[in-house]
Amino acid sequence: MAGNKVEVGNRVTVERINKTDFPEVKDELVSKVLEYDGDRKMKIAMPMVKYKNIYLEPDEECTLFFYSKDSIFGAKGVVTDRNYEGNIAICGVKLSTKPEKMQRRQFYRINCSLGVQTHLLSEEEEKVISEINVGSRIGVERLNEYLDMLAETVPDWEEDDVIDLSGGGIRFLSDDQKDKDKMYLMAMQLKDDVTVKEYHILLKIVASEKRIINGIIRYENRAKYVKLKEKDREQIVKFVFEIDRRIRQHKSGTDLN
Repeated sequence: MAGNKVEVGNRVTVERINKTDFPEVKDELVSKVLEYDGDRKMKIAMPMVKYKNIYLEPDEECTLFFYSKDSIFGAKGVVTDRNYEGNIAICGVKLSTKPEKMQRRQFYRINCSLGVQTHLLSEEEEKVISEINVGSRIGVERLNEYLDMLAETVPDWEEDDVIDLSGGGIRFLSDDQKDKDKMYLMAMQLKDDVTVKEYHILLKIVASEKRIINGIIRYENRAKYVKLKEKDREQIVKFVFEIDRRIRQHKSGTDLN
């Protein structure tokens, strides 16, 4: 299994294949890798839901999803044993398949609340962007320089609210309806471990639908990224995983740090 990135300390979610007890439990079971030999054998903390251990049974089959910094790996496994180490309930797992990187990780989505700014591109601005060849490093740098320059010169931004974010696209609320296939520049700030960075992202509207939210008319817009720099996509995915980690940690009461 050389080359996989499953490591001690990774967060794990467990899906029971043949669940015979606790049928009322609907939440994902959250755990953490405690020991791993890099091949087949590992120990994980006994999964928890709402501060309660959910005891997996020896010989029980399950699917495990391991969360690294910016990737998800999936594998099948069988519980080999369960016991306590100190006050911590643990279980041994033998992997039946090698951890495989999830191919569509960039489309892993998270609900969130994030204020952003958007600007409808003019025909001239769209023309300039369409003529930039992003197939080379120089072209990517040129595009990002143009987007940064454009962001600095936008006279009036629209204030919108992101409600759903992934590495493949975005869903946001606006006060006005957006036209399908129109291009927008979005200014969005994301925080990593130590800093806050602003990203200037091109969007293409996929759909815009009317919604009544708390008695107020708003429009829910779905959009996909256009010519997004891969490094920026990775940062968005990392942000999505971090928000998901915090939510699950809060819900389960498990220390995932």
